Amino acid sequence: MDTLNVQEVLQFTQEKRLQIIDETTKNGLPTDTKEIDMLSRVLDSMDKAVILKQKLIIDENNGTIQKHASKILTEVLRQFTPPKLDPNPTDMVIEVDICLDDNELVKDEMTIGTQKIEMSEII
Repeated sequence: MDTLNVQEVLQFTQEKRLQIIDETTKNGLPTDTKEIDMLSRVLDSMDKAVILKQKLIIDENNGTIQKHASKILTEVLRQFTPPKLDPNPTDMVIEVDICLDDNELVKDEMTIGTQKIEMSEII
């Protein structure tokens, strides 16, 4: 076998697991204890692989959101430092909508008090 990258290894092992499942269940569910145990382990490892992949996607999305939130907060602090900052900060409301669409930030605007800032100006 040639040298494979991580994605190719995952795809290869998932394909082999599917072949094992297809072969083991071609005549229905197995009745032999050893085959049942082996099938259960293969199914369990497939479940774990899918869960891990989803967790990695979530972690990646969280990192993207944190990166963009950091840029937004930096810009807020830059634009609203004294003397621009309202002396009564309890009256200031900051609203920011961050949403991802296929791991891409959907550019929007944020409202700070009554001033709107285009996200594209920040990001």
